[in-house]
Amino acid sequence: ASTFFGVFNLAVFLIALFAIILIMLVTYYNGEYYDIVEDKLSAEYGKNKFSGGSQVIAQNVLPRKYAKIGSYIALGTAVVLGLILQFFFKTGIYTILLGTIGIFFGFFYSNPPLRFAARGIGEILIGFSYGWLPVIVGFYLQTQKFFILASLISIPIGFTIFNVILINEFPDYPADKNAGKRNLVVRLGQKNASIIYIISVILTWVSFIISIFYGTPLLSLYISIIFFLISIFIVINLIKKSYNDPKKLEMLCGLTLVVNIGVTLSYILGVAFRL
Repeated sequence: ASTFFGVFNLAVFLIALFAIILIMLVTYYNGEYYDIVEDKLSAEYGKNKFSGGSQVIAQNVLPRKYAKIGSYIALGTAVVLGLILQFFFKTGIYTILLGTIGIFFGFFYSNPPLRFAARGIGEILIGFSYGWLPVIVGFYLQTQKFFILASLISIPIGFTIFNVILINEFPDYPADKNAGKRNLVVRLGQKNASIIYIISVILTWVSFIISIFYGTPLLSLYISIIFFLISIFIVINLIKKSYNDPKKLEMLCGLTLVVNIGVTLSYILGVAFRL
């Protein structure tokens, strides 16, 4: 997106992208390691494609220690890449700080003693770390500046990834509750959590429209219409309590991910075709 301002360094982009993927792997591997009890219960209660982790560790396909080893390898490599970006590519004095924020929230999402995923705030932190943070970092590493437009673009993306995490907790609800993992859905219950989801959908599209007024290409809005309609379909199903039907819930989980990817793609294509 930094090409919107006439600046783009391919090497910086690729290294930063790889670093972000590694930080995501840190989060996922730690989740596999520390969520083993609830993942096993989820499989027993009826796992769907979007719940219960990969089951690779829970079902003893690989030794549990491999997940921890993988997380540390990914973490170490991400740190090295961050140092290369700041000191070799001169991407700005805040490069390490921004990377450290992402690593901190990713590492402690499942890791004790903080274990944000079980405190009712993990979903919000994911919205921040997968929404605002990578978009801001993408702009900053290319330009060494912070832009209001970048923040506005990141907000709808943050709300949609928040909803991905939230809806994926629905099928895990019985397992998480019995395992003592007090995430947002366990704390609120599925009915109240669905209301939070709907509010997040509304905020997604309000913030998307606001970003148009601050410089986002109008083409992005046109591309996003299909994903807006999918959001409406999901909301209608939540109002009907379709989350009580395992097959329909699996569909809603998948469509929520489609909306997240679609909103992000709408911004990317809108900027790309404007250049």
